[in-house]
Amino acid sequence: MEENSKAMERTAREEYMNRAGVLERISELDASELANQKQVKFKEGTNITYRLVLKLNKDRVQTKKEGINNLTEETGLSAEIDQRGSKFVGVITDWGDSISDLWDSMDDHDDVLKIGRMYRKKWDKEKKILTKEDTGNLIITFMGDKVRKSLDLFGRRTAIKVRPFIASVKQCFKCFRFGHIKALCKSEERCIICGDLAHGNCTRDTKCRNCGGNHRSTWRMCREYEKKKNINLAMGLNNVSRREAERILAGKEQDKAQEQTYDRYETPAQWPKLSQPRKEMEGR
Repeated sequence: MEENSKAMERTAREEYMNRAGVLERISELDASELANQKQVKFKEGTNITYRLVLKLNKDRVQTKKEGINNLTEETGLSAEIDQRGSKFVGVITDWGDSISDLWDSMDDHDDVLKIGRMYRKKWDKEKKILTKEDTGNLIITFMGDKVRKSLDLFGRRTAIKVRPFIASVKQCFKCFRFGHIKALCKSEERCIICGDLAHGNCTRDTKCRNCGGNHRSTWRMCREYEKKKNINLAMGLNNVSRREAERILAGKEQDKAQEQTYDRYETPAQWPKLSQPRKEMEGR
């Protein structure tokens, strides 16, 4: 039990949720790592709340609801179905203090759903395991589909820039298709060189599994990879669905597309403007 508890602590993320105006610490376990564990046990006396996220198919919602009720009754764990409403996910790169300090400095908490630290996956060559590395950035989720560009702090005396979250392109290193990872792949293993079924040492001509070009399936200049990357970019910048992003890229709704850059040094005109409360300004 002690070993399982330590494993869960390593996979836990630092994340906070707005519950009725109060910032509450939660810890969401990495689903891909949990899937590899045959049994999950919770150590008694743990003060951290673990949130279980279930992915549902429409035709099985009722079955899952019954399963959640049984889980709650049998184990005492609290479980709920996430409400997939409209939201905007942004990234804060210029905050060096804690999440709780940011929360206390914010002028308005009503539209904030969740704040958490942003991690990147890194391969540990010595231990031969995949680890998480803190990027120093924060990821913040707002209620509503409005694209946020800044966050007012300290009574509107200053503001901090919010950039749209751009999801990275997921690629499976088993079948080499896009959209999922190896841990969740249900396809047969493919050869990285010729794209055919895995067959050991390969001396065939190089062929991409995705576009059919004469390069490896992991080449980042592949036109299919570039297409997926641009779709993710359009989704993040405009806060739209994948289908809507594809329409924007196809030129069907260019009026909705927004040109934007991430470079905070070369484009100071896009920095949030500083402002002060009117009463203080009028009294000076």
